Amino acid sequence: MILNLTIALLILKLVKGTGDDTKYNGECDLEMFGGQKDALLACQAQHALQQNWFPDPIQGLFSYQTWNGMDGFWQNGVLVETMANSLQYLNNTRYKTVVTDSYRELNELLLAYGPQPSYDDMAWYGLAYTRIYEITRMKKFLELSVKIFDWIWREGWDTYSCKGGIWFDNNMAGKETIENVQAVQLGARLARLDKDKTLEQKAFQVWDWIVDTGLVNLTDFKVYDGLSMSTCKADQTSSRYSYTAGVCIGALIELAQISHNTTYLTMAHNVTRTAMTTIVNSDGILSDPCDQDYSCNLDANIFKGIFMKNLRYLMDYDPNSKNIGDYRNFIEKNIASLNNKDHCDPKDMSGTDSKNPCHIVYLDGPPSYDQAGPVYDSVWSGPYKQSRPIQQTSALDLLLAAVPPGVRCNKNPHCSYNPRPPPPHQLTCKDDPCPSGQDCCEFSGEYSCCNPDQVCQDNYCV
Repeated sequence: MILNLTIALLILKLVKGTGDDTKYNGECDLEMFGGQKDALLACQAQHALQQNWFPDPIQGLFSYQTWNGMDGFWQNGVLVETMANSLQYLNNTRYKTVVTDSYRELNELLLAYGPQPSYDDMAWYGLAYTRIYEITRMKKFLELSVKIFDWIWREGWDTYSCKGGIWFDNNMAGKETIENVQAVQLGARLARLDKDKTLEQKAFQVWDWIVDTGLVNLTDFKVYDGLSMSTCKADQTSSRYSYTAGVCIGALIELAQISHNTTYLTMAHNVTRTAMTTIVNSDGILSDPCDQDYSCNLDANIFKGIFMKNLRYLMDYDPNSKNIGDYRNFIEKNIASLNNKDHCDPKDMSGTDSKNPCHIVYLDGPPSYDQAGPVYDSVWSGPYKQSRPIQQTSALDLLLAAVPPGVRCNKNPHCSYNPRPPPPHQLTCKDDPCPSGQDCCEFSGEYSCCNPDQVCQDNYCV
């Protein structure tokens, strides 16, 4: 879909931080977390995400080509939930206004893409806003999440084709797994938080349809990507992705909570174990099919983090499960691979000739701060090639999954760092701001990254 930037800029809300950023640059240290290394790694990844790309990610929600936001609308929703989880798991208030000022009215979200976002796009915001409500108890986020679910249900749920299911978007060309497992997770979570039996009924209605179509196989617990509209059954020839399994796990956790039926919790563990053994590479590292040849598009580059986010939710809900040890080992194995094979730190590359040795991609927006690290790429088994905010968010979800419960952040102002967004400073093509394989074009002091099928001629992308 095409971003309606003109309308979007009109509704952009500037975020004002409250922290004092003149005495402290926001870097994390072990003392903040009492020597807890997993918490330090997550804190550093969050800081690098903010430092390199965002004065504030939600500030770039409707103008991300200018403000270095995500390379797509829906990933901003994923990121907001990740930032909320950072408050929770790191037990601090760093970048809190990123979370609390992320509120957007329903019509503002709908205006971000024309003619309207897809139903799964909107569900990411619904899930993020329910999580923000859980952590901050700001009721407006819960109320907005209900409005988002109601819009998805009113516009997307259909019983004429395949006797149910939510369409991918208003073109009604297909019904995919992701928007349906999202509807279960969001509807059931809202039913739990808002005590609404109608939402509970709808969540179970979607889940029953998912089971009937075989999108989730309750024998081998594989989660398929989409539906064959000709047979109304799961397309078992399609690839299986980590994020659909992850959201399915999250959905089953919510069903278990509202029903008090442990069958759903058992299913969640079974889906998890299947994903951990089948959506991995030969070294046992979480790996989507496109990771094998480094062909993932920008959407897929955030998938693995979504799985890890929901794995952490499962560990939170069932901390005494016999599977916990295996889950922790799996997370730590992935983190070890990430740090050994798929990261870059500008400080460690200070002796290189390049001004951008880690190849931090900025697209069409100048950064506001100096480069910070560590930064990560998309394939956790390496090799590292370049960094973008999508890859960094996915890595942050992995790192947050390892933070032990009960961690405390105990040193101010470090634990309450919340800087005001500064003005950006200008880049040129000499800073190598574009993705690999895309020409950089300058004109009148500005630059633009050409599309992959374009070249720069006479200062224009053609």
